[in-house]
Amino acid sequence: MKKIALIWITAVFCFGASASAEKIHIGLEDETDTSAVVIREDETEEETEEETEELPMEVSLDTEELLQYPELPTGCESISLTILLDYLGFDDLDKTTIVDDYLPYSDNFVVGFCGDPYIEQGGGCYAPAIVRAAQNYLDDHDSDMEAENITGSSREEIYRLLAKEKPVLIWTTIYLSDKSPTEIYNYYEGKEYEWDLNEHCVVLSGYNLWDGTVEVSDPLDGKVIRDAERFWEIYEEMGSMAVVIE
Repeated sequence: MKKIALIWITAVFCFGASASAEKIHIGLEDETDTSAVVIREDETEEETEEETEELPMEVSLDTEELLQYPELPTGCESISLTILLDYLGFDDLDKTTIVDDYLPYSDNFVVGFCGDPYIEQGGGCYAPAIVRAAQNYLDDHDSDMEAENITGSSREEIYRLLAKEKPVLIWTTIYLSDKSPTEIYNYYEGKEYEWDLNEHCVVLSGYNLWDGTVEVSDPLDGKVIRDAERFWEIYEEMGSMAVVIE
């Protein structure tokens, strides 16, 4: 969770006192019938023959409820990763295992956690940092699974993963509130990322095409149902950041 009072305190902590004045640059359609939805998308950037794939009308995966409070007030990303790993059968995790042993820390919030997840004004991180944390954990447990940054994936692509019983970490905002941009920037692999005051990370565990909802394991709220259109709107506004483990 990233509190409203967070950003300028975090900016000073991670990025320096100049954060308050100006930009900071830090180097480093669905078709449905009565039984299934048909998803079509081009396989290349050129106009090609569309591939058709059926999806179930609803999916609900058995992810756990795990709340970031009180231990990790700004640890939503690590709690979401813990929920995902628990779903995959790893049973040696408590709330703080990821932040204590596997989460990278950095002044660049894209590649590592910027701040301290144990405090209210702690900071946060984006998808590449959680991929690193997840892979650190998987390697330490001699797992053949791999964490994958699937940022840029469409709604349909993510629904396909859920249909294959694969929950997905999604970057959104707290309670699907409006974005609150900060003009604080980092770079990763040639791409610019802006920190958002309301940044939040959840586990997407299901969808229901009948009623237009998604099912989420939210470190703030537990297992909840959200409006799908609003969820995907915020997902895209936050840069369509997503992580899966396969």
